Amino acid sequence: MKKMKLSTKIISGFAFAIIMMAVVVVIYHFAVHRATNGFSTLLSGDVAVLMHAGKVDEAMLQCRRDEEDFLLKKDLKYQVSFQQNIEKLKRQAAIIQKIDRRTGNRNNADEVAAIIKYADSYQKNFDILVEGVKAVGLNDDSGYQGAFRKAAHKLESVMPAYEVDDLYIAFLNMRRYEKDFNLARNNNNRNKFKQAVNKFSSLLVASKAEKAARKNMAAAFTIYQQAAEQYMLAPKKSSGAVYKKMQSRAAEIEAALDTINVPGAMNLVQLIRHHEKDYLLRFDKKYVRQTKKAVNNLYKVFVAAGVLPEHVRFVKAQLDSYSKNFDALVAGYDRIGVLTAAMTDEVRKIAPLTAKIYSVSEQAVENETEMITETAHSMANTALGIAL
Repeated sequence: MKKMKLSTKIISGFAFAIIMMAVVVVIYHFAVHRATNGFSTLLSGDVAVLMHAGKVDEAMLQCRRDEEDFLLKKDLKYQVSFQQNIEKLKRQAAIIQKIDRRTGNRNNADEVAAIIKYADSYQKNFDILVEGVKAVGLNDDSGYQGAFRKAAHKLESVMPAYEVDDLYIAFLNMRRYEKDFNLARNNNNRNKFKQAVNKFSSLLVASKAEKAARKNMAAAFTIYQQAAEQYMLAPKKSSGAVYKKMQSRAAEIEAALDTINVPGAMNLVQLIRHHEKDYLLRFDKKYVRQTKKAVNNLYKVFVAAGVLPEHVRFVKAQLDSYSKNFDALVAGYDRIGVLTAAMTDEVRKIAPLTAKIYSVSEQAVENETEMITETAHSMANTALGIAL
């Protein structure tokens, strides 16, 4: 070595330095390569799982919004949106499964399988719920709601035919002043009797009383009115036959009124609708009981009023149709309530599963990042030591 030429020593030194530099470069390159591969594996593994778990949560949140919007607005476009979002949820869960199989990770297997299972059940119950809402009625004119509203509208439209209280009172006042004039044939009683006859006449013309009864009353009243005019002008002694004609026609008018008069009928129909709307607003079963009670009371009032049997039968048919469809609507909302509770339970089961996947994956990312960093730091120190 002592006899080695200076030039040889210099060349040997440079060669050694170059070799050490090459070793440092190789170590550095290996460190960079290993860190890059580690982070790449991390990004395509646990980091990707975190991203897709987040998308599962996003899709679930949108499903809940679609469900609530559908129940609130009863618009089938939310059914379409729900189906799109639940399928998106299941796709994201399936991607997590694929990532785990590719990376050999079994930590999320049970959770992902459970998420897909609960999502399938959620989707099935939502489909059943949609059909239930369709049966109940997507709007006021469809389903059970449309059917019982139709029956209720028929009742409301015909009730004026039985609301003849004003006509009945006018008739009774006419008979009262008729008797007053018969007892005291003076101008005051004559004028009161005329006014009462004219009042009954105007009410009868404007009346919405049942057509057949109104026709019978009009025919009897025409004769009564003519006889009354003769009676008011004729001497009392010679007016007996005319007065009997008035009495017989008055009896016909009263009989016609009795065949249709149902006091308070319209109020009872409005009470039925009032309780019905309270139920649809609050879904409290006490309003169901009150609605049924009001329906039963209306039927009893018609029976007790002594109106013609065909009128009772007509009202009963409408009340039966109303009750049948109202009961079906209540039962439908009961089923919807059960389904809604079941869907809420399924969603509540999914949330902690995605939370667990998050937790496991975040911990794995943290551990792997720390390991990659430590390895890279160690190799960098080695390279630095060699360089020095």
